[in-house]
Amino acid sequence: FLNGIAGIDVGYVCVGTSWGTLCVFEAKDEDADVTPLPPIGRTSERGAGSLPVTAVAGSRQVVAYGNESGDIMFHEVGGEWDELFKISGAGAAVTALVCQEWTVVAAFSTGTMNVYRADSSERVLEIHAHARCIHGLALHENTLVSCSDDQLVSVWNFENSVALSSQPVEFVDSFRVADRMLMGVVHTGTEIMCVGYDDETMYAKSV
Repeated sequence: FLNGIAGIDVGYVCVGTSWGTLCVFEAKDEDADVTPLPPIGRTSERGAGSLPVTAVAGSRQVVAYGNESGDIMFHEVGGEWDELFKISGAGAAVTALVCQEWTVVAAFSTGTMNVYRADSSERVLEIHAHARCIHGLALHENTLVSCSDDQLVSVWNFENSVALSSQPVEFVDSFRVADRMLMGVVHTGTEIMCVGYDDETMYAKSV
């Protein structure tokens, strides 16, 4: 099966698979044919098969994908799609990813968020963001938004233009959607919008 998709605005789409790899498609413009490229990824060290991909995100520089055990793989975009580095997980599933340039934010089923720099192959920050599983992340300019089973949407100041190892991510605000396990969130620039599990209502807050 397929799970997780990232559109990269230099002409690629990456889709996660249950084999633990990424299918890569090239489409340089809206009139060009879509060309499948060789899949990227490698076999898990844990056994004969790879663990299913649970989240994918990409920027012009890097594509990242995680699995149900918390492993995260980082590949350079384009060319040979070389693997930059890999983070070995501790058993908590990667539930959401977002990228901006070389920076990658990963959310986990534990309610934790980690910030990585793919250009320096390091984790630079860990944030205990929510009390329960995080299901959605959104990044708009320097604002990071997360949503969780704990009924909260949280807003963070995410300044990407400086070295994140010396610039913390600052908590800004949160709002509660009562009695709803929140499954997805977007930031439109003027509103933060989220949806809950088994709920036809979309909840919005002006920013």
